[in-house]
Amino acid sequence: KGFAEMHGRLCHKVRIQFPANLWSDLYFEKESGVHFAMQDDNGLLRVLSGRIETSGIRFPEKITVFEEGRETRHMVFEKITVNQPVNARIFEFPTDS
Repeated sequence: KGFAEMHGRLCHKVRIQFPANLWSDLYFEKESGVHFAMQDDNGLLRVLSGRIETSGIRFPEKITVFEEGRETRHMVFEKITVNQPVNARIFEFPTDS
């Protein structure tokens, strides 16, 4: 979709189309290429900030959610782990007892 300004930053704007005519616009900072924000077809805007790098993968440290231009909530991640061992039993279907 070209360039767009998002929260005072010039960004590449990329639209991802999903089935049922749903979409999300992704914003990547023009200079760094870092994924900065995403906005869905309902207008919900998520702005990504900070960075946690784990196992060579970059994750946002904070996600701030805006609705109708107002900050409504945020999530802050203190620690992210990747591919940690998981007990296979959590994937078992319950049995009738």
